Formats: sequence, C-alpha cells, structure tokens
Amino acid sequence: MDNLLYSDIVRELEKKIMTHEFQENHKLPSERELAAHYRVSRNVVREALTELRVKGLVEIKPGKGVYVTKPNEDIVTESLQRVLHTNGVTLENILDVREQLEILIIETAVENARPKGVEELRKIFLEMDRSKRNIQKFIECDAEFHLKLAQSTENKALYVLIHSFFDLTERELFNITTYTPSSVHEAQEHHAQLLEAVETRDKKLAVSTIKKHMGLLRDEIKMLKEQGLLNEE
Repeated sequence: MDNLLYSDIVRELEKKIMTHEFQENHKLPSERELAAHYRVSRNVVREALTELRVKGLVEIKPGKGVYVTKPNEDIVTESLQRVLHTNGVTLENILDVREQLEILIIETAVENARPKGVEELRKIFLEMDRSKRNIQKFIECDAEFHLKLAQSTENKALYVLIHSFFDLTERELFNITTYTPSSVHEAQEHHAQLLEAVETRDKKLAVSTIKKHMGLLRDEIKMLKEQGLLNEE
C-alpha cells in the first residue's frame, strides 16, 4: 500500500507545483502533516520529497522545511546526460543534434532579434576578442554568445535545449581550444559572420556560417580522438 501511495504523493504534489497551486518559495506541510494526510509513514513521505528534490521541484532546507523551487536548465542537462549515457550516445551524435538546433536558432534569431539583443551579442563578441589568450574565459564567452542567440529567438524552449547541449560538450570544447589554440581565431571569424548575419537579416549567411562552425568542432574532435587526446568516458 505504501508503494502505491508513494507514487500518488509524488504525482499529486508535482501536479500542485506545476499548476502553480504551490507557488515558488511556498513551504510544503511538514513530513508529519503529510504523513497524517496521506495515511502513510514518514519514511514514505521522505522518499516522495526526495524524488521531488531530484526532479528539481523542491528544495529541502535542514531545520526549516521543504520549499517549492523553480526548476533550472541544470535539471534538464542532468536528466538528458543520464539518458544519453545509458543509450550509448556518442559525442558525434550529440553534435549532430546540436547542429540542427543551432541552425534553427540562427534562422529564428535572424527573423526575431531586436536591436537590444544585437547590441548584447556585439558586446559578448568584443569580450571574446579580448579573451583570445584566456581559454577558459573565451569558452565562457563562446557559450554566452550562443545562448544569447537562443534568447534572441524569443523561444524559451530553444534556450533550454541549447543550454543543455552546451553543458554536455563543455569539457570537449575546453580540450579542443587547449590542444588547438588556432581554432580560437577561426571560431571568432565565424562569430563575426554570425553577428553580421543577424544584423543584416541574412539567413543564408547565417546558416552557411553555423554549418562551418559545427564542421570545425567535428574536425577537431576527430583529430583529438585520433591522437588519443579525447576520451568520452
């Protein structure tokens, strides 16, 4: 009976959170109160709350209680990473999907980007120019540039998805720029062209550039693997 009610508790509390009956920062009833309400042991309630925490729906604050929290992109990344790893998905597979996402993003950004968004992209681009000798900083700005493109589409789903794909490949991007620093200059040329494409609403330039950009990543990952410098484990 407890096992059945455990899943019921998770579903009911999750529904209340997702429908905003329980708002962000709302404090849930205590374990004792929930146990009495559902007529189960406190251990069953504790397991249900733990599952909600893993899903990113609540935060358990020792000594204070359980509070509803806003799920962030990291939850999506962690879940996606587990599924991909379990199914033997390769880095190349991930890049194939990321390329299609990047194409959709740049096409939509060309259509929807507003002047403020273009100006923010330019600021990030200039910061990248100043950071060419600082690999870690350059990579951070690189991710910020692409995420800003996704925000410029005004489609939140695209932002969440590309955020996750960046997290999935962050280590490999660092390895690429460490072992092939010349790639920084070529990548920055691509960013300049992407910025120009968004500014001039040139969808053809945008798509051809993003394909070259992803091709650069693919070629260098292949080279690093052949040299034994990249391990996907």
